Amino acid sequence: MAMKLLLINLFLVSCFVISCNQPTNEEQTKGAAEDLNEETLSGNAKKDADFIVEAYTHSLMLREYGHVAMEKEGIPAAITEFAKTSVEFNENINKQLTQMTVNTKIVLPTSIGENVLRFKEKLQETRGKDFAEKYMNVVGEIQSKMISDYQKAFNRTENAQLSEWLQVAIPQINEREEYADQLSAYADDIE
Repeated sequence: MAMKLLLINLFLVSCFVISCNQPTNEEQTKGAAEDLNEETLSGNAKKDADFIVEAYTHSLMLREYGHVAMEKEGIPAAITEFAKTSVEFNENINKQLTQMTVNTKIVLPTSIGENVLRFKEKLQETRGKDFAEKYMNVVGEIQSKMISDYQKAFNRTENAQLSEWLQVAIPQINEREEYADQLSAYADDIE
């Protein structure tokens, strides 16, 4: 029985380690901010803070990956342009989220996690089609998660400011995802 429990624990730990190393996993980036928010907030304010931290973190990730794509040679100009607009869009999202937290107890992440840095380094090392596919895939995954998270937050929040912001942000995120879907075809055409 003890051996069975040990094996189960090892499996769970390995699953956690593997999931933390995924380029779309934001746990390392948002962890410290969520811990601080947990100490000072509760109820709906805590749920809103969790969403804001998550949204901020996703935009940090997209900004970091976008910077790599902007500097990458040998990829279609359309993908480079998408990366540029992605960086601008996500910097704007984070400015708005930062502004929303002024005069609140909400703490935002101050840096990106090691898993994001490692994936960013892997992106920097890849070229051509491999780069374009990896970049567009990670962008698609993050944006899909953003759409889901934004919609859940909109349906749940009682905060008027957050609700108004989400009404504007959700269509914009949907547009970004559609744009990314259209560009994914470019990745297939690279030699």
